[in-house]
Amino acid sequence: MKQKMKQIIPDFLFDVLNEKRKLIQNRFLFKRDKKRFLKYYSRKNSTICEQIKAKILFYSHSIEKGLSHENIRLGFGKKTILYLLDNMSIYSKNNYDLEDPVYLNAVSIVKEYVHLHKNNSFNINYIPKKYEKLVKDCENSSLSLGGIKKFSSTTENRNKYRNFEELALNRHSVRDFSERPVDVSLIQSSIQIATKSPSVCNRQSSRVYILRDKDKIAKALQIQGGFNGYEIPPCLIAVTTDTRYFVNITERNQIYIDGGIFGMSLLYALEYNDLATCALNMMFDSTKEKKTRSLLGVPTYENFIMYIAVGHFKDHYTVPKSFRLKQKQITTYL
Repeated sequence: MKQKMKQIIPDFLFDVLNEKRKLIQNRFLFKRDKKRFLKYYSRKNSTICEQIKAKILFYSHSIEKGLSHENIRLGFGKKTILYLLDNMSIYSKNNYDLEDPVYLNAVSIVKEYVHLHKNNSFNINYIPKKYEKLVKDCENSSLSLGGIKKFSSTTENRNKYRNFEELALNRHSVRDFSERPVDVSLIQSSIQIATKSPSVCNRQSSRVYILRDKDKIAKALQIQGGFNGYEIPPCLIAVTTDTRYFVNITERNQIYIDGGIFGMSLLYALEYNDLATCALNMMFDSTKEKKTRSLLGVPTYENFIMYIAVGHFKDHYTVPKSFRLKQKQITTYL
């Protein structure tokens, strides 16, 4: 049919019609993306198992991060712990699997939260009595799936002697850094390693912004809003992708896939160069996006992918355990 139309319709008119067809297709695909997301994302008051688990993971990790603070503030996460307990209750009331590792991870994190405050004689009466049994069950649990890990870092260049499995499995997100400045040559070396990341048709759309000015880093993180309570890192990296390197509407999600692959490669490369890192989201509303573009000088054709906080390891540091699912839980064989 397409060939017959080419024979009948003049080339210039065929091209015009083809562009109009693509425009219609574009609108349909974006509309379908929107519909799928709005239908399945973990909205408030959901009773679907996976959506509840998503919120349990979200609030569990928020509490875990608070537990890992170097100068921990007792009574932190008053709202977050209630959101976590509420979703655990909803999960239980719907008779979902209480042996699921996501739920067990939450149990162990609540236990750590309660024990921390009781051991420091801090009253947690802001937790309502309706959660009393759940909190008691968590407190009496022997689980240690979630919580924090303490590390000592006294050996220079330790990661250069690790194979990839060791490097990947021993990497943790670090939020407290030493005051030692970061040599920009280590950043440059890491970026060069990350350029080997695969990208669609080798188009290499990823771009990198390096922030080393403390005031600018502080402003960027204040806008971002997810690094509160921590000292300003010595270095902050922003990863973006350039929309101009994509040639078809079917590549609309490839923008974020390629950027995410590059970002993960960069995280591993920084770790290899013995730098501590923490990936931070750049999920901005329109106001935050506008402020960040202005601060960093990022043009509108580039898409925000992630921030990476970078610094040197302290001699002693604490991180969230951040448990991971087993491969069999995420794998389907066809």
